[in-house]
Amino acid sequence: KFVAGLQSQFEESVRRFNIFLGLDVSDPVNSECIIKFTSHEDDADHSDAHNNEKEIVTKNEFNSYEHPHAERGSPAWVSLAKIHMYDVLLYRHVLSVFNGQGAMFRNAEPVAQVASE
Repeated sequence: KFVAGLQSQFEESVRRFNIFLGLDVSDPVNSECIIKFTSHEDDADHSDAHNNEKEIVTKNEFNSYEHPHAERGSPAWVSLAKIHMYDVLLYRHVLSVFNGQGAMFRNAEPVAQVASE
C-alpha cells in the first residue's frame, strides 16, 4: 500500500499521509511538527516553514527553485520532453493515482486519540 503525494498539493498530501499513517494530530509533538513544516509564510506565529523553504531553495534541494520557462512546442520544449520522457510518464501516473486516491480520503479526518483514563 502507498499514498501518492504531490509537492503542488503539499498540505493535502500531508493530510493524507497523516490519515494513512494514523498519526495522532492532537499529540502536541506531532501537531508542532505539522505546523512547523506546513505553515505558510504569512503565518506570523509559525515562520519556520518559510525559513525551511528558503533553506531548501538555497541548498537547491527537492527541485524547489524556479526554472526558466520553455514555450510548448519550442525546440527547447521538444528536447526536454525527449530527455525527460520517463519522468513525464511517471509524473502523469502519480498525478492519476493522487487524483484517484482523493475519494479514499475525501471524508476522512486525521486521528485524534482520546486519552485513556
